[in-house]
Amino acid sequence: MTDSQRGIISIPIEILQQCPEETIRNLMNIVNKGYDKQVVKYNIVQTPRIHSVSTFFSDLGFDKPQCYLYLMVQNMDDNTSGIIATGTVGSYPLYEVRHPADFRFDEENILSTLGYRPLPQEKYPDSFEVTGFTSVGRGCGLQTFDSTLSHFKDRHTDCKKLIVKVIVEHELVTYYEKKLGFVEFDRILQKKDELKGTGFEDTFVASQDFHVSSMERVL
Repeated sequence: MTDSQRGIISIPIEILQQCPEETIRNLMNIVNKGYDKQVVKYNIVQTPRIHSVSTFFSDLGFDKPQCYLYLMVQNMDDNTSGIIATGTVGSYPLYEVRHPADFRFDEENILSTLGYRPLPQEKYPDSFEVTGFTSVGRGCGLQTFDSTLSHFKDRHTDCKKLIVKVIVEHELVTYYEKKLGFVEFDRILQKKDELKGTGFEDTFVASQDFHVSSMERVL
């Protein structure tokens, strides 16, 4: 494999929870960097996506063992301790983390991140939510989503629907509709001073009121 060949890494959250703190810190910085573009451009969200190493899993909603995190990596010769090649997804080599390990990446080496978390069965039957979805390379978010969807579905055959919630003012609704095949089913106005109990983290701060779009894709 050449240095320029990209790869996809699959990380079960139940394994990631056992990895060293510095591995979690590295991933926290990578995800936050991916969200910074929207934070700076729109100036609505005033807090980082993940607030600290101790809140990494709760901020992303990774509170159940069925959760998964995928990374698109530019150069797999970066620190890949504990990561093994297992096949392909789409046109990309697939690597998996099967045991807790101290792996870390240069932040410039990660092109996209994508997480999945199961939603409460009573409210969203057989559904997972997309979380921690970032892209710092052109088209890399779309490629990561398309390439890993079959891998995710093979491991969660009971998942019938994907859900995503986005801030409308971040201009993401059209992206999810046109590029990822989601359909909007709800939209609400969220008051910046009425965030408690709405699903946002306790430390979440907004500079203005904003709209939240709920979208779904049937699998």
